[in-house]
Amino acid sequence: MNQQAKHIEERIIMLQNRFPIEKPIRDKTRKIMFSSVQGQPKELLSLKDIDFSYGEKQVLHNLYFYLWGGEKIWLAGANGIGKTTLLKIITGELKPTKGTVSYNNFLKFGVYNQNLNTLPGNLTILEYLKQFSDSEMEIRNFMGCLGLTGDIAYQKIEVLSWGEKAKVQLTSLLCGKYNLLLLDEPTNHLDIKTREMLEQALNQYQGAVIFVSHDRAFIQNLATRKFELK
Repeated sequence: MNQQAKHIEERIIMLQNRFPIEKPIRDKTRKIMFSSVQGQPKELLSLKDIDFSYGEKQVLHNLYFYLWGGEKIWLAGANGIGKTTLLKIITGELKPTKGTVSYNNFLKFGVYNQNLNTLPGNLTILEYLKQFSDSEMEIRNFMGCLGLTGDIAYQKIEVLSWGEKAKVQLTSLLCGKYNLLLLDEPTNHLDIKTREMLEQALNQYQGAVIFVSHDRAFIQNLATRKFELK
């Protein structure tokens, strides 16, 4: 090293010591928060005398269900008993064979589907999430909270891992304003940190939640009421 280069290096070190460069602080306690519509109605929906069959196989019979604002209801029951079917009746995706479903006029719900293959694989993450928010900054902020950063926003959903797809679906719920969240096995494919964030966010959420889960800790820490199908 010649004398001039050595002098420049010493000068840089001296300036760095006098004026240290502040490194960005990385948030090690990332949080997410679900927005809810203003004014929570007392009764959100009711199902009365519901029957449902797949062909000759009856899944639901004489079912009555009521949901009040702010409730966190765990749908319990054996596999194949009709929990996902009930969620689909609530969303209107399935029509009951018999009975009535009544909604509050102010009801607005968001859905988390356990079948991640229903996400449009031909779209990029950003293209998909722009269906839920007009603000790219908002979308990227929510994605960042879930660890989806950088150029992954331009990747097609079909190439993502199951965990990444789950986070994309959660981001879509974060972008909306709902007074009811319908969640079918929301902790599947999530890492421990994201599960904890989700649980905390749902406990702070002012709207109602109906969820299906086999995660005992998640159920114990979230549910305010159990509704069991038998």
